[in-house]
Amino acid sequence: MWLSFSLAFALAVLLLFVPGLLFARAARFAPLQCVGFAPGISVAGYAALCLVYERIEVATSALTICGGWLLIAAVAFACSCVAHRGRLRAAHAVRPKLPRGKAHARWFWLPIVAAYLVVPLVAATVLFLKPMDGADAFMQAFDNVSHLGTIRGALDSGMMDPIGKVGYYSAMEDVARPFAPTTSFYPEMWHMLTAMVVPAAGGSIPVAINAMNCAFSFVVAPMGICALVFQLFGADRRKLLIGALGCVAFEAYPWGMLVYGPLYPNLASFALVPGCVALFLLLCSEKPVGRMKRIAVAAFFAAGLFSGAVMQPNVVFTVGVLLAPYCVWEASRLPLRWRRTAGGVAGWRIAFALVAAVLICALWVFAFNLPALYAVVHNNWPSISSVKRTLFDAVLLGLMKHPVQPVVALLVFAGIARTLRHRRYLWLTVGYGLCLVMYFFCAATDGFWDNLLTGFWYSDQYRIAAMVALAGMPLFVYGFDGTLGAVRRFAVRRGASRKAARFVWPSVAAAVAMAVVFCPTINVGDHEWDTAFGSFSHRVSYLYNPHAFRHLSWEEHEFAEEVQAIVGDTGLIANEPFDGSVYLFGPDGMPVYYKSLRGFGDDGESADSALIREHLNELATNEDVQRAVRNTGIRYVLQLDKGNVEKQPGRHGGYKEAQWVGIASVDDDTPGFTPVLSEGDMRLYKIDDAYTTPMGGTETKHAS
Repeated sequence: MWLSFSLAFALAVLLLFVPGLLFARAARFAPLQCVGFAPGISVAGYAALCLVYERIEVATSALTICGGWLLIAAVAFACSCVAHRGRLRAAHAVRPKLPRGKAHARWFWLPIVAAYLVVPLVAATVLFLKPMDGADAFMQAFDNVSHLGTIRGALDSGMMDPIGKVGYYSAMEDVARPFAPTTSFYPEMWHMLTAMVVPAAGGSIPVAINAMNCAFSFVVAPMGICALVFQLFGADRRKLLIGALGCVAFEAYPWGMLVYGPLYPNLASFALVPGCVALFLLLCSEKPVGRMKRIAVAAFFAAGLFSGAVMQPNVVFTVGVLLAPYCVWEASRLPLRWRRTAGGVAGWRIAFALVAAVLICALWVFAFNLPALYAVVHNNWPSISSVKRTLFDAVLLGLMKHPVQPVVALLVFAGIARTLRHRRYLWLTVGYGLCLVMYFFCAATDGFWDNLLTGFWYSDQYRIAAMVALAGMPLFVYGFDGTLGAVRRFAVRRGASRKAARFVWPSVAAAVAMAVVFCPTINVGDHEWDTAFGSFSHRVSYLYNPHAFRHLSWEEHEFAEEVQAIVGDTGLIANEPFDGSVYLFGPDGMPVYYKSLRGFGDDGESADSALIREHLNELATNEDVQRAVRNTGIRYVLQLDKGNVEKQPGRHGGYKEAQWVGIASVDDDTPGFTPVLSEGDMRLYKIDDAYTTPMGGTETKHAS
């Protein structure tokens, strides 16, 4: 399985980077900028092609989507090379020698890119992949039902759509669906990207999910941080190398999103945030960029936001929060460009800053009151901690009541202290402070202010904690750099040689700091404490382990494999999804009828589905139930927790016994059902042919 994982991971990285790199190089950006901008461009192209193909009724597949966008990118790159070569010839005719900047030199950017690949991937291997119980392990959690089912639905139906038309039941005939198809917008681009790499994963959806998550968490996000650090601090090698550590030093992101929810689409969309922020800073830069390149920057910034939005729309508000202080600061500097004398400028600067802040707040309130967002921003996610505990956790980065990260917090505060001196970076501190305030209201309070400040993220503390981490990464870099500079000066005062003071002392200090940050446990005498990453690894080993205490046990999975061999493609299986059978569709493709955990008893449920849930045991005497069985194509009944509601692993949350009487009441003596397979409290029944054959003809097979 790990070979399949490696192939899927490699394919995921190629899909996310190659087209975007071609476009970015066509626009002649520096290599360290290209690697940060590329994923947003690539994903935007895939999503746009999906929408275009749907409009012109062209069949969508991974080949047509990826191949089409790659061809367009290659043509753009080739045209750029031809045009650039012509400009070089003209320039050489006037000036034979054209100097190239340090950022374009291979000896400079290649080691930097290598560091941003090696450090995160090594950390991921040790802290995430190694504790997992195999490359095909997956979390049995509520949100993962949606992720697994949507990817399986895309593969079974052959549909690739980023705006919500693909779902668990996409491959089923309309008459057989338990729920009517919906037309509402829901971002699904992450699911479509993962579906594209399933063939490379040996057909395993869990392997493809783990590969895609690693690609976004430990390649895309680090490269975005690389571009952001480069945009903020220029070609400063030490700061850039520190960024390779900072992008994985915060437990809240990307690590926390891998073990909660799981919030995979939001994890992927947040990976694009640093690149979007870097693009906006470049767009507003006072340095001569050129009109055409500035247009390209604006287009790439829009592409990055679009890419994030088709995975999780709150990325737009995340970028807005991080850039709002910068916009206010830029607005305050406008009078400096218009007035040559210093007199009266301070008042104008304050006025412009206040106007910008008021406009940003007005836009926020306007979005908060949009009817389309009402259900999202008023989602009630209860607080998790007291005011004092939340303040303590926020200061020391013990977010979500996880173990604190004092070293990381101290380095962030060192960066904050430096921004108070070098005020051109003060907006970074303000952005970090905004995220901490949002986390405080989200974690410690309930009500209006919680909804107003964090409603765009469902008032979910994990998403806000991830924002805190993203906002803290540049400050971590700035503070760590200042700390290493202080170590160097201290070494000089202690009489160390120039080489030792410049390289040895800072390297040892950095190694000690990172050892403390990433150390899983700290032992003092007879006492042992888990660090943030030790706690994370323990959660991975539990949540990504099919043998652990979850809803679908290993024994139930083995029983389901026998069921799959018997059923084949002869029809659907009526199941009670809350007993763990909901996890048989996505990973294994078993043709269970109920593939989700929500919607039962709502207006969108079909009459046939309600009859099957509540009255299937009346099959022999109820003509309506017989008609429902024929309409849906159900041929079998699966029970994994027969007569044992309290068993462990137990039923999924949200289970209501009254809704499943029809399936749960079927037993060996129920007329119309024949026992096929039995083991412990697990049963498989076949519906007698007399009730599955249409009234005027032969039995019809239904695809799952």
